[in-house]
Amino acid sequence: MPGARFDRIINERYDRSMYGDLAHALYEGSDFHNLGYWSPTTGSLKEACENMVEKLLSFIPDKTGGILDVGCGKGATTRHLLRNYPPEAVTAINISTKQLATGRANAPGCAFLAMDATRLAFPDESIDNAICVEACSDFNTREKFLYEAYRVLRPGGRLVFSDILVEWWLESRSPARRGANFVRGIAEYRALFRRVGFRRVEVEDATDRVLVPYVRHYTRFLRRRFDAGTIDRKGYNRAMAALGLTLFWMRHYVVGWALKS
Repeated sequence: MPGARFDRIINERYDRSMYGDLAHALYEGSDFHNLGYWSPTTGSLKEACENMVEKLLSFIPDKTGGILDVGCGKGATTRHLLRNYPPEAVTAINISTKQLATGRANAPGCAFLAMDATRLAFPDESIDNAICVEACSDFNTREKFLYEAYRVLRPGGRLVFSDILVEWWLESRSPARRGANFVRGIAEYRALFRRVGFRRVEVEDATDRVLVPYVRHYTRFLRRRFDAGTIDRKGYNRAMAALGLTLFWMRHYVVGWALKS
């Protein structure tokens, strides 16, 4: 599949889901769009998404210099980065012009660029650190992105990430990747980073801190919407079926970091 067509399909899927009324209510208008990182005291998905960014930023001991937000979505993560970085130090990239426009409104002063994560238009060793929240599994391919991330990071720079490992049957259905993003488990996932060149890699299975509480929260959210009459039976059943499918195809949810030494 040509790259332009692949980008269009990805854009249409995410633009449709990210700008819907249900997503707006679920994320409380925050413009986040990930599963969040949950603790026993986390009260909302918006808070869980903020926790996710904080969790990944905790993997960067020295928050000086600049940071690249890869697959920035609607700019909610980018906006959160401003708690640690000045706007001129933050660059965000995405392939959706619609999401980039929203991002510019969410994080004024940051640089938002239309760019494919597998073809980064930055010089070698020009990026201090990079963050990628729940996007690598959709890149064509994850391995190409990691080679690019390694190339543009300065020595001592880190890529911090959350990522989804899916079942083979789902990944193999991708007409563009044909299973190229599939990894059998966390050990093989860690080995992929080392093959690219990263020598220090930490990967944490966060499935119990991410997927399990997200499913509980989303199920309660849908039930409240149905009981209040803001979603009909057909919409409720469709959303619950999609949630069930997510549980069926997601194997692991991981968070971690990789250091370019």
